[in-house]
Amino acid sequence: MSAYYTLDRWIALLRDMAQQGGDFLTLQGLKQLTGLGEGAVRKAVTRLEKRGYLMHVGPGLYANRFGRPTLEALAMIIGAPCYISFESALERYGILSQIPLVLTCASTSRHASRITHHGLRRRAKVR
Repeated sequence: MSAYYTLDRWIALLRDMAQQGGDFLTLQGLKQLTGLGEGAVRKAVTRLEKRGYLMHVGPGLYANRFGRPTLEALAMIIGAPCYISFESALERYGILSQIPLVLTCASTSRHASRITHHGLRRRAKVR
């Protein structure tokens, strides 16, 4: 591919990725897809983020605003392996009438809480 990407070309790429299920993109994936160097991809991603086309959600991970990135999908990426649990699952299936403020996931991994601009996701250790 060409070593130069205009804004229009980036937008077309992001739209194509969204149609193929690319709701979340990594720097490494964009680097491989475009053939650009890491510095050029980082600079382009920063510019796309400032314009609102991408949203930083984790180390080297960006939500594609042309897609339909969900908090649940993000949890499965940054907290894998995990599953939606506790009050989040109860609310989803209509058992709990209150809407939880956080998405709670269970995992056999270490306990961790992560705050993203996409929302708060908590991962609890299963015992």
